[in-house]
Amino acid sequence: MSLIVLASASAAETQALGTQLAAKLCPNDVLLLVGGLGAGKTQFAQGVAAGLGISEPVCSPTFNLLLSHDAKLADGTATRLYHFDLYRLDTAEQLDDIDYFALLEDGAISLVEWGDRFPEALPEDYLLIEVNVLGEARDPTYKARHCAPEPQSAAPPTRYCEPGLQSLTALTGAVSVNAAIPPDTTPSIAVLPDGLWSRELLVSAVGARSERLLADWQALQ
Repeated sequence: MSLIVLASASAAETQALGTQLAAKLCPNDVLLLVGGLGAGKTQFAQGVAAGLGISEPVCSPTFNLLLSHDAKLADGTATRLYHFDLYRLDTAEQLDDIDYFALLEDGAISLVEWGDRFPEALPEDYLLIEVNVLGEARDPTYKARHCAPEPQSAAPPTRYCEPGLQSLTALTGAVSVNAAIPPDTTPSIAVLPDGLWSRELLVSAVGARSERLLADWQALQ
């Protein structure tokens, strides 16, 4: 499994990363977005939508569960963006109610917020994007409301999720994740001063299609 780490110093940069990825998307690509409330999943989704030529507002479909948008690939081919949000589902069986698995394979682009909610129902091929908040928020209450306490040890940081969800580390195992990063490579993540905050995006690929997508995206960095 391949893994890359990307840094974002603002919401606009998070959106720009999504737009950059959109230029490399192909039919049936599946993007699973992971991260706590307010981490930036929807901002990333908005960037992907912009890169697919979607001009209408793109919001998290928390209550709709699924929103569909007319879109265009980089070569001009018409497609659709399926924007899922699994946060309100209680069991994997409920995925059948929204025809989840069939839609993932009908030629569109699928973007799934809270995409790791049901590890037993993960698709066979997907790009997993975990968004973590680093540093302090402008809103002094933000961290208290949304962020777990920072680990105190010098051990590799735990990737925090909302209760009941599993992080990238939990899904793949810390050993395999860390082993995917060359030992002489230390990702540079800037934590900004003066109340600004940054984000870290951990991106991994499962399956040949998504391995190709990850390599194409990495080449743009």
